[in-house]
Amino acid sequence: MTEARTGKRFPLQLPIKIHKEDTAVDTSGITGNLSAAGVYIRADASLEVGSPVEFEITLPPEVTGGKDDVVIQCRGRVVRTDE
Repeated sequence: MTEARTGKRFPLQLPIKIHKEDTAVDTSGITGNLSAAGVYIRADASLEVGSPVEFEITLPPEVTGGKDDVVIQCRGRVVRTDE
């Protein structure tokens, strides 16, 4: 099996909040790694491959060099899941 990823992945464990369309309850988790093309998310949320997902990643000051947390709002699509 060949590796399909082309971008450099950064092993950052950052807090993440997942907004699921089918429920009003948000799920929290952490990132496993990030790249320009995607995010590996570790959470107890059940996400279906191909489904759209909205999430927020919180970058702490030690990552941004600023004084406060920076919250990034993202939209994406689930491309794979792990048990």
